[in-house]
Amino acid sequence: MKQLGKYTKVFKSKPLISAAFSIVGPSEAKGPLKAYFDYTLKDDTWGTKTYEQTEQKMQQFAIDSVIEKAGLQKGDIDTIFAGDLLNQIISSGYTARAFDSAFVGLYGACSTFALALIQAAIYLDGGFADTVVCATSSHYSSAERQFRFPLELGVQPTPAAQNTVTGAGAVVVSAGGAGNTKTKPVVKNTQVGSQVNNQAGNQTNNQATNQVAITMATIGKVIDYGITDVNNMGAAMAPAALSTLETHFSATNTQPSDYCAILTGDLGEVGKKILIELAKEKDIDLSHNYQDCGVMIYNTRGKKIVGGSGAGCCAVVFSSYVIKRMLAEDISDTKGDTIGDTTANEAQSKMAETQKEQNNTQNKKPLKKVLFVPTGALHSPTSALQGASIPCIAHAVVLERV
Repeated sequence: MKQLGKYTKVFKSKPLISAAFSIVGPSEAKGPLKAYFDYTLKDDTWGTKTYEQTEQKMQQFAIDSVIEKAGLQKGDIDTIFAGDLLNQIISSGYTARAFDSAFVGLYGACSTFALALIQAAIYLDGGFADTVVCATSSHYSSAERQFRFPLELGVQPTPAAQNTVTGAGAVVVSAGGAGNTKTKPVVKNTQVGSQVNNQAGNQTNNQATNQVAITMATIGKVIDYGITDVNNMGAAMAPAALSTLETHFSATNTQPSDYCAILTGDLGEVGKKILIELAKEKDIDLSHNYQDCGVMIYNTRGKKIVGGSGAGCCAVVFSSYVIKRMLAEDISDTKGDTIGDTTANEAQSKMAETQKEQNNTQNKKPLKKVLFVPTGALHSPTSALQGASIPCIAHAVVLERV
């Protein structure tokens, strides 16, 4: 590993994303990215007694599924890097007990998935592991009653409030080069009911396949502009995103045009606009290839919602849309069936509609180099009640198609 400046790290071995898996709730499945998700839920309880149990079940399902998708067994995973929004990251801790793997629990609020990717890359690049899993999750109902109000009150959201995403994303990350014999290169996967159909069996060892590598990362520093409104997370986190972008571009001697896409999360519509304006003042042009995961996941046009948030937001966007676009996968291979609620004919009809939407809106060219910059608000319910300002963070991860 090579250090650039004080905050940026270059991973010489280029750890590889071996597989990715996403599961989302019913609201997220209605959004613009619905064709990219691996699974969607029929309802937001999924047969459990509490929303917290649902979130834990989603995260464990995502990890189980991504391990299977990578062609591995549970015992092949050296370490699990996971986190969530709940007190004492209980979704991740309760999930980890199902695996005979080392567990590193992480908290960076909505930036947790980036933190997991960075920690995984450091472990792998340093030779401390061969194969690891990164996973994060969130649930609208569990987060809402912890950070804002009891659901029973029916409190109306403010114009700048974001919607916590119900979902979990997981990836298997393996050591780059020839040192790891456990995992195979990422290949296209198709969903058949609840089974993953891996097409790797049709390929020979000498056939080239596209892969996604983690090549660099910039760890952010805490930025606090004195904002105290917990319903305006985008405004609080935007300065942290700018700080990390400035640091990264300076350390790596790059600029926005060097990347196919720059994705923050989760600033929402409000924070995205603020970041673009702040960046313009620093002569950083984000007008051409920048988008926010919180904006991407929901259809915000004409609706009283400014975007998504939560530890699961960036995770599901990354594990679905970002990876598939970088691998240039045909989204017709990913049906996104609703668990227990979709017949074959219904799934085919939904996919035809979704495919038409994607053909009209998405650039089919693969994303060869992505700057992934999740953001997080590091407050707590107690600090908010005491009127404290909101310290924020952003971490940047460079992903390259190799």
